[in-house]
This record gives sequence, C-alpha cells and structure tokens, in this order.
Amino acid sequence: MQRLGRREFLLGLGASSALAALRPIRLAAMRPPEASSPALQTVNVLIHGMFAVEVGTQEVFLYPPEVSGHVYKAGTLGAEELLAKGGKYQLSGLASHARLSLAEIHPSQVPVFHRRLLNTHLAHCEIVLPMPDEITPLRMMHGVSGAAFYQGKPQLYEQPTSIADVLVLTYRHVIGSVKLSSLAWAPAPKNGIANLHFWAMPEGVVPSDHAERAFAAMAAMIGYPHLRENPLYDRLPSPGVDSHPQIPGVSSRDEMGLAEIKMAQRGKSGKPTMYFGGSFTCAGAVLY
Repeated sequence: MQRLGRREFLLGLGASSALAALRPIRLAAMRPPEASSPALQTVNVLIHGMFAVEVGTQEVFLYPPEVSGHVYKAGTLGAEELLAKGGKYQLSGLASHARLSLAEIHPSQVPVFHRRLLNTHLAHCEIVLPMPDEITPLRMMHGVSGAAFYQGKPQLYEQPTSIADVLVLTYRHVIGSVKLSSLAWAPAPKNGIANLHFWAMPEGVVPSDHAERAFAAMAAMIGYPHLRENPLYDRLPSPGVDSHPQIPGVSSRDEMGLAEIKMAQRGKSGKPTMYFGGSFTCAGAVLY
C-alpha cells in the first residue's frame, strides 16, 4: 500500500475540511422548502346577535337594528373593529352561489319571514355579502312544547321548533383578494380556512326590559311592528356553545358572544354574563 507523505496528508486534511464545510450548504440547498400554509380556500362568516338577514338573488344583506345598549363589531375573534353608524360594508373576493332554496335556509331552525318593506333607516349599518354556498345554524335554543317563539302574526314560512344563536355562512370559491370594505380586516387562513365574525349585541349586563325593546326595534325595521317575542324564552338560559360545531375551521370558541369574549380575555371562568334571552340574540329575522 502506498504511503502518503506529510505534505500529501496535510493537503488531504485541508480538502476534507473544505468538503465538510461545504456539505451543510449543499445539503441545505438540496432539502425541499418547508411546506407553507395552504392558500385561502374557504371563508366562514359567523353572525352573532340581532340581525335582519335579507336573502336577495345573488347577495345577502345584513341589517342590525339600532338598539340602545348594543355594540356593533366585525372582524377576527379577539381583534374586533367597530361598525360605524350609517356605514356600508361589502365583502369581496368570493364567488356568489346560486340563490339558496328555502330548505337550505333551515326554516325549522331559523325564523324565515315573508319579506315586507324593510325600513333601512332603522338599521345601524348595511352589510353586503355574496350568496353563500350554504348556511348552518349553530348553538340551538329548543322550543318549549306548546309555546311559540313569537306572539302576533309573524307570517313565517314555517313555525321553527328551535332557533339558532349563531348562523354560519360558508364560501368555498375564492376568486380574488378577500376584503371587507372600510375595515382593516384581512383573512388569516389556518389550513386554508378563515373566519369573519359580525356581532350586534350587548357586551355586558343590560336592563331587564332590554330584550323586549330590542325585538321591538327589529320588528319595526322588518315591517312587522305588532310582532312580539314570547317572554318565556327570555327567562330561559342562553344555549351553550356546541362542543363539536362540525364545520371545518369553526370551534366552540368561535360561537362566543361579545360578553363571553370579554370574560375569556379576562381569564374568567364559569357561566357567561347574560346579555339577554338566547333565542333572540342571533339572526333575529331572515327575510326571504
């Protein structure tokens, strides 16, 4: 076997050292880039509080009635922005679905009223959304046997047997930059899904007559001035959040109202502050 001289040996060490120094760089260059977060594919719009939801032909319009004690906000959970009185907000960047059928609105779980002339002057603001691919009711308050949710002549398509505290509008076709005009909100997708929330409700304790006054404001705005809620449902506990909402990207925390969010941010536990009866804290009326 041929022996290396001292010179050749040292040169060999130098080459080995240089190769060792280069190897991490070459390996790093060969390593595939880390997987990035999937691009935005789905947007869930969650409606909390008292809204009139008017179903058009290609769009859905949200009108929260102006109610003393209500706070009007939108955005990401925990990073809400105020909705200005008289403001108009439009969600863009999502494709509109074909007009939803009455069955897809879930009239047994959502109060769907025959459309009347809507007095938008009584609304805090107007929100324009594309027609969603689907609507899902969550956080249900179930009716008491023999006790209707409404008193008067509501002209419902179907008497609901339960009423949702949260409505989720889901969009699955992103066609551009998703924005909500006039607000800084931008989607922050996780696993390709982003959530946008709208709230129209109190943030804390309210007077005992608040529910009656709030629903009267809603009834006047949607053209049913003599319609009243059944006071029985104001005395029932607000429905709890669903442990498994069964909507991709939506968690139990996403079902929270403003008072509950404040309590969570303060690190409090226990039952959330009751803002008013659960059955009318959500989409107070869907107009079809």
